[in-house]
Amino acid sequence: DDPEPDGPARLLVREAMQFIEANLDADLRVRDLAARFSVTPYALIRAFRRVAGVAPHQYLVSRRLERARA
Repeated sequence: DDPEPDGPARLLVREAMQFIEANLDADLRVRDLAARFSVTPYALIRAFRRVAGVAPHQYLVSRRLERARA
């Protein structure tokens, strides 16, 4: 039994979030993010929804809005 079955998904999402944070002004697309981390767009979206509760695009938009409000 794996003590943390979502471990790889958590790592992927954490790294993708860090990349998004560092590139909020860039034209980021799910397919480009997925390619950067060597996964399919579907796998990235699934991991994001499972770990963060939102899709990558929703996360990106919310982070941009939060930054604009600050």
